[in-house]
Amino acid sequence: MSVAYTTLLLLTLGLYAATHNICPANSGNSTHSAFGTINYVQRGLWHQVHCPSFRPGEAISRVIWYKQDSPTSPEQTLITHKPMEDYPESDRYGFGTSGFSLVIKGVEVSDEGRYICQVIPRDTKDRAAQIFIRVIGDTFPGGSSQVSSTASFHRGRRQTLPCECALQTPDVVYWSTGEGATNDTQIVGARFSDGVTLQIQHGADYSIGSDASLTVNSLNDVQDTQRFWCHVFQSAGTLRNCDTYTKISDELESASDALKVSERSFYLRNDPQQILPCLSWTPDGTACEVEWSKLDNPDRQMLSYNLSTGVVDSSPEFDLASDFGLLIQSVDDDHAGVYRCAVGDENQTDVEVRVIGDRFPLDDGIATEGDSVTFKPKTRFSLHCPALSDISLTTKATLFWSFGAPDAKFTTVIGTLNLPDGPKKMSDLGDNGCLDISMEGALLLNDSFQDGEVRYWCHVFPANDSLIRSYVEVFIYYPESSYIVAIAVCVPLFVIVFGIVVFLIWKRRRRSSHHREDNERGDYKRLHKKESVWHLRTLAKKIKAFVNSELGRIPITPWVDRDDACFASIDTVYKPLEMFVNVSYLGITVKYQLDSESGIFDDGIPELASKHAIIQGRRGCGKTTFLYRLICDWAMGRERALWGRDQIVVLVPAWLLIKAKTIGEAVVEYMLPKDAKISAESINAHYARDKNNLTILVDDCNDKDDIDAVMKVMRDNNFLACQIVLTTRNSEFAEAASRRYNMRHVTITGFTRRNAIKYINAVLDAAEERKKATREHKAVKSKAEPKSGWTADTNTKHLPRTEEPPTVSSAPETEESTVADTFSEKTEPHKTPTTNNKRNLHRYLEEDILQPDISGLPAVLVALCQMSIWTKEDAFKPDITMANLFFRLVKCMFDRSEGLEVGVTEGNQLNLLTEEQQNVLVEIGRVAYSRLVDSYDFLSSSEKRTNAVEVAKQVGILLPLQVETKVKSTEQNTKAGLSEVEIRTGFLCCKRKQTQQNVAERVPIGQDTELTPLTSPKDEQVCFVLEIIEQLCVAVFIARTTGQVKTMLEDTKISHGEILQRFSNVFQFAIQDNQFVREAPVACCAKIINRGYSQVRPLHAVQKFIELCLQLNFEGQCEGALNKKLKSIFTDGRVRLIGISSYKLRLLSYLIEHAQPVDESKLNIKSVELLRIGRYDWSEFQEYIEYFSSGKGEPENKKKKVEKTIQKKALKTKPEDTQPSTTGIKQARAPSTQKGGKKLTRDAMEVNSSLNEPQPIAEKQPNSKANQTTIPDPQTDVENKPKLEVLQSSPPVVSDSTNEDCGNENKSIDLSLDEAIASYDVIDTNKDLAVPIKLHERIISRNRDMPQFPPDESDISVFHALQSFSIQELLESQAGECYSSGAARDLARYLPRLEMLESLVLVGTILSSDAICDLAKSAHKLPSLKKLDLCLNIMFDDKAFVAVTNLLLRQCRKLQDLRLSLYRVGENGFDEVQTEMMKKDGEYGWGKLKTLYLLHGSPSEKFIEFLSNSLKYFHSVESFHISALDKEQRIQDNTQEKFEQTMTNLKIMPNLQVLDIRRMETLNVRLASLKLPKKGFGLLTKFTGLRKRSVSGMAESVVDTMGGAAGVVI
Repeated sequence: MSVAYTTLLLLTLGLYAATHNICPANSGNSTHSAFGTINYVQRGLWHQVHCPSFRPGEAISRVIWYKQDSPTSPEQTLITHKPMEDYPESDRYGFGTSGFSLVIKGVEVSDEGRYICQVIPRDTKDRAAQIFIRVIGDTFPGGSSQVSSTASFHRGRRQTLPCECALQTPDVVYWSTGEGATNDTQIVGARFSDGVTLQIQHGADYSIGSDASLTVNSLNDVQDTQRFWCHVFQSAGTLRNCDTYTKISDELESASDALKVSERSFYLRNDPQQILPCLSWTPDGTACEVEWSKLDNPDRQMLSYNLSTGVVDSSPEFDLASDFGLLIQSVDDDHAGVYRCAVGDENQTDVEVRVIGDRFPLDDGIATEGDSVTFKPKTRFSLHCPALSDISLTTKATLFWSFGAPDAKFTTVIGTLNLPDGPKKMSDLGDNGCLDISMEGALLLNDSFQDGEVRYWCHVFPANDSLIRSYVEVFIYYPESSYIVAIAVCVPLFVIVFGIVVFLIWKRRRRSSHHREDNERGDYKRLHKKESVWHLRTLAKKIKAFVNSELGRIPITPWVDRDDACFASIDTVYKPLEMFVNVSYLGITVKYQLDSESGIFDDGIPELASKHAIIQGRRGCGKTTFLYRLICDWAMGRERALWGRDQIVVLVPAWLLIKAKTIGEAVVEYMLPKDAKISAESINAHYARDKNNLTILVDDCNDKDDIDAVMKVMRDNNFLACQIVLTTRNSEFAEAASRRYNMRHVTITGFTRRNAIKYINAVLDAAEERKKATREHKAVKSKAEPKSGWTADTNTKHLPRTEEPPTVSSAPETEESTVADTFSEKTEPHKTPTTNNKRNLHRYLEEDILQPDISGLPAVLVALCQMSIWTKEDAFKPDITMANLFFRLVKCMFDRSEGLEVGVTEGNQLNLLTEEQQNVLVEIGRVAYSRLVDSYDFLSSSEKRTNAVEVAKQVGILLPLQVETKVKSTEQNTKAGLSEVEIRTGFLCCKRKQTQQNVAERVPIGQDTELTPLTSPKDEQVCFVLEIIEQLCVAVFIARTTGQVKTMLEDTKISHGEILQRFSNVFQFAIQDNQFVREAPVACCAKIINRGYSQVRPLHAVQKFIELCLQLNFEGQCEGALNKKLKSIFTDGRVRLIGISSYKLRLLSYLIEHAQPVDESKLNIKSVELLRIGRYDWSEFQEYIEYFSSGKGEPENKKKKVEKTIQKKALKTKPEDTQPSTTGIKQARAPSTQKGGKKLTRDAMEVNSSLNEPQPIAEKQPNSKANQTTIPDPQTDVENKPKLEVLQSSPPVVSDSTNEDCGNENKSIDLSLDEAIASYDVIDTNKDLAVPIKLHERIISRNRDMPQFPPDESDISVFHALQSFSIQELLESQAGECYSSGAARDLARYLPRLEMLESLVLVGTILSSDAICDLAKSAHKLPSLKKLDLCLNIMFDDKAFVAVTNLLLRQCRKLQDLRLSLYRVGENGFDEVQTEMMKKDGEYGWGKLKTLYLLHGSPSEKFIEFLSNSLKYFHSVESFHISALDKEQRIQDNTQEKFEQTMTNLKIMPNLQVLDIRRMETLNVRLASLKLPKKGFGLLTKFTGLRKRSVSGMAESVVDTMGGAAGVVI
């Protein structure tokens, strides 16, 4: 029987070992304790379970372990202990080393159940206790996630996912995959505290490190999108779950793979970073160790990888790649040899490696011999590669051409080509022009010479296939025939050829005349078949050649000259941008972040996908360079490209497309060389029939009619079925277009902090490398060449954009306009920046002195990089303010233009400018100011202003642009009395040519109207190099203009929202000037803020105005001078800010530092209330966001009114109000029949109908001109053009006033919202019921600081909560963590200066533990402090808990309200506070408290023990709130019983009125019968337990409770 059982056991373990692997290999019999509060054990391992009835030191007579499957089933004896001997019933059971714990060997699924440990002492009665064991197999039980995050995987790389919920070293950690929540997840592995790891599924594809992180060694079994779960068991038994949503991204290029010769032979190129595959590894294989070695050099250290420890031990030149490949950092000739990859002890495979450098090492493989060729010296001919006949034309492959003697073992490399579309790389032989390789793979010999017989080798390495070898023998022939014979033959042939050429030229001219006639008629002529096929065959090659030469290199400075050092490869400089998708649902607009730039059309939610996208972002954010990146990836055939090789992608500016009226004309003009011989008609005719293979990128749709005009061109050309991408700066234009034309609305915000640092490194490294490479070239430049460093040559084929300056790498409109005609034809390979030193610019950005909406803009960063080069990084050493930084930049520009040495001088940088320099800024700022306020102030022809413009151009503040185009001119417009430049758009301007009649009938100038100085050359346009420089010039002007600011702010034409958009930075610059009236903007903001709190307004808008006031105070370094005006903002001495970031803390710290000056201008701050949003439970966070969003002192009926307003808003739009969409993607609602409804004109209806989108139902009432915005059709005459009505919508603004169009790029177009557009939703609520769920998931998962809403909360409720409280906008304003910043430490240092401070509310992770300790040490300086709230701070630990309770609580004598979240407080923290409480009579500090919050305690058992021993000190507490961190943690019955007895004692906490217990259900039930208040009349029960909260509801008592009064918490 025992033999059979043993056989069965071994068979079971053998089957287990087939699917599970334990590392280290010798740890299979290691015994592990059961883990978790319900005693989990892992199938297949040895586990021990403690005996709960055993007492150490007691004399034992017998111990028996039983297993009982159910209370009614008989007990099964497992093992018995008698004195000196054990009696197991099976070999699978035994006793542990201590405490008579039960050891189960090789746990099976059947071992799950109830176990009883019976202890029979020698001197006392028998005791028995039961324990339940749960077995974990291949799946992990589902559960909710405490922390969610996102990550991207990149092919060819090993990835590491951190476990976000591992706050400390865990006892046991599991990793699994699946959706989780209510479903079990598939376990991939586990790790135990002794270092033993378990590979459960997919073998060595995954490994778990000592820090609980998961290393993904292979992406073989990873889906494109997948969710990974980390399950952590802490020493106290606590289980925490966190999930990470991953997506495989091809954003970053991985190292190239070795070139395969055969199954065990490879070639490596003499290039950086190549991967040698490990042939011993198979997907899902198990292993505990992987080792690489070089057999012909055994002493050389290679690489070893221990999957148990997660440590890769290797030489610096090697690393481990995905699938356990060997990554060689930089290949050289020494790397040739035989390599061995050993996976485990059994799987070992050797591979032979040869290295290709300047010479190609031949092997003995079979080669295909081509037909031999004989040629004459100094002639041209091509050699076809015989190996190419064995592969298709579309196969991806790498081709090498080399040559040598017929018997050579090594041949000389000529060049290489990546098929099918390049790029190619030639050796020195190819660079001299004698040899070349065509794009088809043929070898071109140009006037080459050879001595004797030469063998030309062509080696082709197909992707994922073996090498194909071939060669061609070439002989040389010297002719001996008479020259007379040659002349006799050649002369007649020359005459014949000449006649044919003359005939073809005549025929071509005749065809061109027909083309002009057809173009005038507006139709396409029928193409000749041969012409069409030939033209379209070469179109892609011509466009790709243009892209590679003109768009593949971008400027790395805002000031571009003809020097090639100003440019760098886009692959070298470009870094990914932050992008968001905006979605409208039931009148609510929400957004979520794209995890990859490839998601602009579709990111996994089919219902939200579209073939048309509009990309919106502020000036300088990188929109145009993003388009360059997209089209360059396509042209170079990269794997990450959005489009395949069969697709044609074109990029044209909006103004050119509108003027040309056809795609073909625009492409021929913009992207094709003059000798391309491809007609516009052939392009239009072909792609009108083949729309699916055409993608159109249209840049700069910045004028208000550009988008409609572009879409009209698409409709007229039948190209609406193509993929279309438009870019615009204006958010209102983008929002309206996305609704009208079913476009996907994507917003670009710039760089994240991490990518900004990478971008700075790339720009500075590229600038340094290019400077070194071109130093010799610069020395021999012709003296006749223009030397200006500020202008760009715009007469190149790459036409400039008329409204943007020609700058900046990876940047926006400031870099997109012009590319010099001296671009090299070569595309530089991608180079990883090698600079690891921390630059001063890095440190400056990390200090958060520069406001976040500027610090991420590529255009700004590249300008700061240039200043860093000029000043040798000295410009950023002092922590200067934002305004001083850019005045310093302007000062450097002036110094350079005057030939002075650029230096850095401390002090106010504006005052360092000379009077003449300041006058230049004033004059050009005057015109820019008139554009911002739309005052129609035309430039006069004064000599002073003319000189200012010329000086500004020389300095580089303004950039001149000249445009030449072959497209049909604008004669009709000019005849009407308007110059051509008035039709274009741009920044700075004045109308240069108008008749007297035109002047008398002036039309308001739009924000993008291009104005040209009167004295400038004809058709010359100028623009500001940077938007921030334009704002600086405006600031200098308004600071010198008496009363200008006050008049502007009181002007009803400028809404409050537009003040923020247009003048926020202007005021910060202006306040540097002593002549500026500092109090005026602060007074204006105070009125808006005070009115905003009294009305239901966008919360983030009010916060923006408060932030503006703090910015003015900080940038002006006012040192208390503005305190009198700031009092009107911080009424009753209350400072309240939401969405706290380190930048806002810096502003606040400066305010507090100078809040109490020696004079009478004291702020007398009594309350500081800060809220930082985080990933908290909504039920907890909602209380705070409601409190912070309410105005101080609101009457109760007012609060109820607000609540009803929001509730009605949530119910206002219902799914039944919608109509089904014919497209299945978007849904339109019929506008309600109300007064003021609008109706689209006929032209607008035609555009909509052509797009096959639902038409809004127009009201049957006359159109009101006041309610319509008409836009002229740019394709018709000015006087007789039809009107195209566009109904625009505007976002919420702070002001109630309805304002006119103020001419700014971000202005509100029409404040009376059009019903047809405003109600137009992206989601069809009748058909796409799953979309809100997916949208909800994306919003929550893509932002790690998004609050966690209840799982049963409806999607529409969540969306309304996000909009009502401006959650997404506030999260944007608090980007990045702030607790570890210097600003947070400064805040803790300056807060004790507020002697009158009564309330300090710092909700969220605002201060670090050290900063809290620093604050507590200075608590004696806060004698008036009555309330301290540090809730929801996840950094609050033992040290902070001790400091607050031991120092601050004792020294602040008036403190009555204390609220703490004990996230990281452990057993040591509770013990230390308990000891201090008992040692120093806790009643002295704790006894004065009336309100006490102790939340998120963990472990729950220890937390309740601490409270039980501390309740006697809470003598005065009236409102008591406690909660556990993890509601799943179990609390022993005796611990709960002790707490219950203490709480029910009438002598303990005799003044208690409110008791709130959350996340401890059993304790909650025990105290449900507690009668409160303990003292007073009546027996009213005010106990509150766990209650669900509605997201859309508003708690009426929240404000009172948060304000400190005792009451019932709901």
